[in-house]
Amino acid sequence: MKKYKIPHAFAVHIDSDPGLQQLVQDGQENNRPESEFYKAALAYTLDTRRNLLIELGRYIQQYGPLEPMDYDTGATLEAEVEVPETPQLKVLPKTEEEPRKRFTKSYGEDDQS
Repeated sequence: MKKYKIPHAFAVHIDSDPGLQQLVQDGQENNRPESEFYKAALAYTLDTRRNLLIELGRYIQQYGPLEPMDYDTGATLEAEVEVPETPQLKVLPKTEEEPRKRFTKSYGEDDQS
């Protein structure tokens, strides 16, 4: 069984994610190269992020936007955030102008060289 050399900054994520743990275990048991592990980990991470964003969009559609949050403590903020009003756009009336003539130039036989 081959043991991967994983940087500490990435090992922290592996310790907290069962999907990444499974990728490490499978790769080491089957003696896959580290490069294949990192490719699989990247694909897994991107797919997880995509699914998270999809679910967040569904949540917002169903329940509305999330409350503002303090990222240091994780607590929701009590202060109300002002949401600017959407300006009402005016519909312009259609004008009944004649279509403009496009500039065209034709060359006679004498002008061609």
